[in-house]
Amino acid sequence: MIILAPEDQPQVKNDPHASRPTVRLPEPAVPAGRSSTPSTLPDYETSQAQQLLEHHFPSRRRRGWHWPQAPLNLKPRSYKALLYGLALYVFLTIVVGVPLIVTQLRRPFPRHHPPPWDDTEETETSSLLDLARIGLVMVGDTGGFICNNWTMSEDPDTNRYRASVSHAFSPSGSLSISSNASEANFVGMTGALWVDVNPDTSVSDIVLTVDVVASTDMLRHMVHVCFGDSGNDRGAAIYVPSHLPSSDSVDVQIYLLYPSSPSLDIKNLVTSLPLYTQAFDGLSPTVVFDTLSVYGSRGDVWCDSVQARKVVIQNSLGSIGGNFNVTQLLKLDTIEAPIKGNITLTYVDTDDDSGTSSLAMYTGNSEINANVTLHYSGSSDPSPEYMMDVKTFNDTLTLDVAYDTSTPNARLDLRAQNNLAQSTVLIDEQFTGTFDLQTKLSSAEVLEGDTSSPDAYRGPDRRTFIYDTRSATRRKGWVGWGARPDKWQPDQGHIDLVSSYSPVTLRTRPSDP
Repeated sequence: MIILAPEDQPQVKNDPHASRPTVRLPEPAVPAGRSSTPSTLPDYETSQAQQLLEHHFPSRRRRGWHWPQAPLNLKPRSYKALLYGLALYVFLTIVVGVPLIVTQLRRPFPRHHPPPWDDTEETETSSLLDLARIGLVMVGDTGGFICNNWTMSEDPDTNRYRASVSHAFSPSGSLSISSNASEANFVGMTGALWVDVNPDTSVSDIVLTVDVVASTDMLRHMVHVCFGDSGNDRGAAIYVPSHLPSSDSVDVQIYLLYPSSPSLDIKNLVTSLPLYTQAFDGLSPTVVFDTLSVYGSRGDVWCDSVQARKVVIQNSLGSIGGNFNVTQLLKLDTIEAPIKGNITLTYVDTDDDSGTSSLAMYTGNSEINANVTLHYSGSSDPSPEYMMDVKTFNDTLTLDVAYDTSTPNARLDLRAQNNLAQSTVLIDEQFTGTFDLQTKLSSAEVLEGDTSSPDAYRGPDRRTFIYDTRSATRRKGWVGWGARPDKWQPDQGHIDLVSSYSPVTLRTRPSDP
């Protein structure tokens, strides 16, 4: 044994951990005859143990998924059969499937017009319009319909292409005018309908004229018009192409002239012209409709003088206005535009009438301003009844209701509703009945007028307001002459004026002399 000198011995670092005693684990015993070199393979004993374990417990083996591989034993004859079957499938698809698909696509879809059109009026306009849609293959008189008998011309100064056609109808019976042009994909299309009395007194028929001005000759030939003279197809239908290029335009002007024969009673007139402005000029008293139904969308509807038993006008983006004289029902309905008019509700004694003349006016985002006169010259027991329903949402509502001097005390039931703007109802001194004014976040007010003036007296009776509820947001009570009746009477009316966030006002004024 060699002992080194102290200076030759290795120096231990002054580490407190290194100065501690070190424990070494004993080296594993290596069986005799085996190398101690590290190996990734298990030793003999371990391998034998794993083999025995897998032999007794086969479920613990690792199993991987392998796609089954079927032997390809197809013979040339099988390949031919497969190709023949594929060819037969393609053939049946072309012969049977394609015609079925085309038939379904060409089948006309049902059109669901908003009121006032019911199922019968839908039938009146749809079939003729479908006929005009395929008018490119129909020229002249075909199956009782007359299509595309145009008189064409060209304006060299403006480089515009013109076409015109006219047709005459007998004055009796109903008439419909419709067009396929709507809000969707009809940019560049304009149009108007003009309804008036024919200045030529020698003409005894209704004359309908359609004038077309197009930017190109091809576009002019793509506008089709068909006329029908009988049944549900009596009228005209105008078909205008859609998806026009930005550089193209087409304008359609429709003129409907009624004969100037006195006391001409027209059964029904129905118009379905969404993109057209519609103007009904001074028709009354020469022309009196039984029913006038007007459907629009973007264009305004104006009635200079219209008289009918029933008038229904429905619009969405265009305004409604004019002078109306209606005996049974007047309905004016739009969304984004105002309603303005002078309205006369005339009750007429008939055996089948219910004794009610009704007015309905609805808009959503604009004002309603109407003067309403209640007219009745007969004698009826009980008294005739007038009903009004008026609604708007985001603009002023003003109704001025007056009794004609020939009208006796008649019952008036009025309901007006608003939300975000001032609402005012004016009544004259002939109204008697109850009232109820309500608002949630604003004021309710009744302006009684000068109750001390001579106009406030009718003989010994005085114009009286009696309140059941009188608060900042509600006024409820009765107005009339003399004492309040103990029970309901047939000529006692009622006024409901409701708003959410805006003031409501009921005013009375002296009757017109």
